Amino acid sequence: MPSTEVNFFDSRAGGSGTLNSSTTSNWDRAALATAQIGWKDMVYIDGSYRVDWYRAFRQFKNRGTADHYGYFSVGANAIVSQLVKLPEWVSYLKYRASYSEVGNSIPTYGIL
Repeated sequence: MPSTEVNFFDSRAGGSGTLNSSTTSNWDRAALATAQIGWKDMVYIDGSYRVDWYRAFRQFKNRGTADHYGYFSVGANAIVSQLVKLPEWVSYLKYRASYSEVGNSIPTYGIL
């Protein structure tokens, strides 16, 4: 049964065989937070932050490296056609800008 909760994610959504407890997986766990704020249904600012605990990071523990990595995104959009008067031939204009940081995976036990 689908949930009516906002931003509810069900791990069973992928069907059978999508989840396992195998130790060959590189990911331990992750946490995600998102937020959005709007003004008069015309301007919105949103952001997210994710933290991944990645097994491959453990190989660098003796070097003082953290066992997790966090990255973020921020964005803003505005319906310009509702904020300012535009020429008659422009019926709708929206502007969006965003920025995010991402990372790449490293091989498990690749560097000792």
